[in-house]
Amino acid sequence: MALSDGAQSSSEKVPGRGRRHIVLVLGRRDNPMDGVYDYSASLARACGPLGSSVDILEAGWTNSGWLRGAGRLAKELRRRTPCWAVFQVTHLAWSRRGFPFGLLIVVLAARLSGARIAAIVHDPLGFPGDTLISRVKRASQHFVLRFLHRIASYVFVTVPPECVPWIESSSNRHLIFLPVGSNIPVQVDATRRNASIAFSVVVFGVTEGPHGVEQRRAMTEVLRKAAKAVGSVKLYAFGRGTNLTDGAWPKIDGQVEIHALGILDGVGASKVLSQADVMLFVRGGISSRRGSAVAGIAHGLPVVAYRDSETGWPITEAGVVLVDPGDDESLATAVVRIATDSSYRNELRARSSNAYLRYFAWDVIARTFMETLAYTQ
Repeated sequence: MALSDGAQSSSEKVPGRGRRHIVLVLGRRDNPMDGVYDYSASLARACGPLGSSVDILEAGWTNSGWLRGAGRLAKELRRRTPCWAVFQVTHLAWSRRGFPFGLLIVVLAARLSGARIAAIVHDPLGFPGDTLISRVKRASQHFVLRFLHRIASYVFVTVPPECVPWIESSSNRHLIFLPVGSNIPVQVDATRRNASIAFSVVVFGVTEGPHGVEQRRAMTEVLRKAAKAVGSVKLYAFGRGTNLTDGAWPKIDGQVEIHALGILDGVGASKVLSQADVMLFVRGGISSRRGSAVAGIAHGLPVVAYRDSETGWPITEAGVVLVDPGDDESLATAVVRIATDSSYRNELRARSSNAYLRYFAWDVIARTFMETLAYTQ
């Protein structure tokens, strides 16, 4: 059983049986960065001031198999009883190919250990796509999530429950909406941007593979059109899929500069976000489960984004301008208006800052999380 940095090791003193304890259970770690691990660490820190004790445990199924991993998890949870075991669910964290049936083995073992079961489902809609294999994967994921919902006391979802396709409206009483927070803390005052530098657009992450090629094409087309209207434009792209080795950016002549920065640490990422004028989000539809978009909102940025079926409140409360997927012309028009209309830009920035404080700040998320679990303490 792997324990995260900052979590209690098995050799340390375990909380007494009179104290309620929370264990965030993770599946397979992603490399080179893992947003769910960062989410768990941020949630654990935010729960601290609320008087809770939170550990992070990794199930370790990739090294020893499902049965041994489940057995070790049950043993660790018994040492912490009474406790909540809160499973952090993405489908690839509990399966190498997107069929997360092994999660059910681990959840049942945790329940038999005496722990109360809850889950945070980070991708509640399942895998997209219309191919046969995509539909089979999505059906298996929905089956696992329905089963998990039946045996867990609470299931937290990162989009509004009405957007969740696998749950019946009459049985969503224990389905709790919990938006994601920003894994990049605001390190730099966003008001300190130098207004004399070129208009800058920021992109946090590009999908790897063929979809990334189309996303780069769409972004460079927007930049080309924006440069014709406002002059010099700079694009700062960071995060997964943005390194030059991950895929070539189309060449643009004229007044456009592209800075492909790759993966940055928290301070570096915060600095880039704080110095930008607008965020461009074209990795599918924007929603309350998109941590990269929430990072832009946390830094008070206007966000120009695609909409889809999971786009809704409260992400729409932020300074978000929505366009239909693939509509490059509307993307460019929105970016140009933000660049040329300072009052409109400031209005969007204020909406993003207010939405962050009301819905996406970690203390707000932690309070919802803790108050929900406290109902059955």
